[in-house]
Amino acid sequence: MFGLDQAFSRVPVQEADVAIIVRQVLLALQKP
Repeated sequence: MFGLDQAFSRVPVQEADVAIIVRQVLLALQKP
């Protein structure tokens, strides 16, 4: 969704950055 796979494949992201992104996405989805 949102072409995240393409974005991640283009930009070399570290696992720590991925964890932060995933956490922020989950927090955003939890907002009413």
